[in-house]
Amino acid sequence: MADILSIKDTALSFSKDSSSAKGSNLENDEAMVYSCLDFYPKSFESLEKETGLPMLMLISTVMRLCDKGLVMETFKNEYIRI
Repeated sequence: MADILSIKDTALSFSKDSSSAKGSNLENDEAMVYSCLDFYPKSFESLEKETGLPMLMLISTVMRLCDKGLVMETFKNEYIRI
């Protein structure tokens, strides 16, 4: 029984650490774009309207978020947070 409880505590602390890690260490533009994304795909045009960032900066920011493993392309030029 104690083993099960220790595994549960470890899993809970891991999930808290991983969720807080996603929001930390992001630059301002990365945090803004990340906050606009959810689990439904959004296009660059939609993100451009929401963030007000120039398209080239937006593309660069989304690519950095993809490299960090926080965002994924689901369809051509449509992205979700993961």
